[in-house]
Amino acid sequence: MKHGVVLRVPLESDANGAFNFAQVRPAVYQVRVTHDGFRTYQRDSVTVLVASPTTIEVQLAVGDVKEVITVEAAATPNIQYY
Repeated sequence: MKHGVVLRVPLESDANGAFNFAQVRPAVYQVRVTHDGFRTYQRDSVTVLVASPTTIEVQLAVGDVKEVITVEAAATPNIQYY
């Protein structure tokens, strides 16, 4: 796949979960879908033709849940009494 212009289009889905990209030039595209908490979906070689809708079914898989917990404590002095 030849790399060319990068087109990033932030969109929200409609009530059915569909996205509509209007006015996209006919070409071959790489489609990448990302959302926080999910794995990235990528599909290469998506061909868009003139006057012909292109449909891609995408299901995002739940991503790894990572939590970082930091516990800090002040050192307690070790005092010995004689």
